[in-house]
Amino acid sequence: MFMLIILVAFVAFSFIAMSQDRHLRDIGGKKAHFRKSLARWAGGLLLTLSFVITIMVEGWSFGVLLWPVAITVSATFVAIILTWWPTSYKPCLRLFHRSV
Repeated sequence: MFMLIILVAFVAFSFIAMSQDRHLRDIGGKKAHFRKSLARWAGGLLLTLSFVITIMVEGWSFGVLLWPVAITVSATFVAIILTWWPTSYKPCLRLFHRSV
């Protein structure tokens, strides 16, 4: 279950990163055709979902300790990927693409 929590948080931080101009430019997306607010909302909702999953699986006593570890690991993975392989996120841009 810990891997599910990390995966959900990883996707959440990826969406939040794609909503920022610098990361979007590094990935290769075009600002005019991207719904940044939708990506931010999706990232926030997925972070909340990861917290809920953690609390449901581990309970309040251990869940509130495990969740910060999971989001730290996920954010680190996103930072590493955006630093060395930013174009690997290019297929994900289609999720928030706006047709003109």
